[in-house]
Amino acid sequence: MNKYAESYFKCLMENSYSEQQQLFDKVKTAINSSDIWIECFEWLPMIESNVTIKKILINSKTEFQVSVECATLMTANCPTLERAVEFLTIYQNLIMDMTPYVGWPTWATRNKSEP
Repeated sequence: MNKYAESYFKCLMENSYSEQQQLFDKVKTAINSSDIWIECFEWLPMIESNVTIKKILINSKTEFQVSVECATLMTANCPTLERAVEFLTIYQNLIMDMTPYVGWPTWATRNKSEP
């Protein structure tokens, strides 16, 4: 693995552990009552992310589908709720961390929004 990627993800997982624990409790409560958790939050002025974790059935097995959307959509099916919360944290942080360096996926180039 690239040493920079390894360092980034190790730091991300270590620094977000307590945040994930709090989020897990909130998501678990929602999943237990309605099979879905949805949240929209603003992380920059007028920039919002829509995040979802929902219980799904694939080949008679329960999985948890996580989606993070903010000018792009990152999604995964995870075997456990804990893993879904981990990937929610990874995807959300990846979007927020990459934007200042590479721009938005909807931009024409890294530095220009229009062609």
